[in-house]
Amino acid sequence: MGNIPASELRSALKRVAIAASTDESRPALCAVQLALVNEKVCLTAADGFRLASYHLDHELVFHAKTSLLIPRSAA
Repeated sequence: MGNIPASELRSALKRVAIAASTDESRPALCAVQLALVNEKVCLTAADGFRLASYHLDHELVFHAKTSLLIPRSAA
């Protein structure tokens, strides 16, 4: 497994959350996607015009691909 420091995760979320939509009629775009793929953590957000993506440089071991949405208000 492994750990990511909370301050580093918070910083990464803030970097990509600026691209998340504020239009609540498109709820999937009002969030930051956190994807755990190939032992990497990737954060992505888009609003239909902008796209922001950030990869954390931690080598983590996952047993399955996982993806979740973090609401912009929580990022």
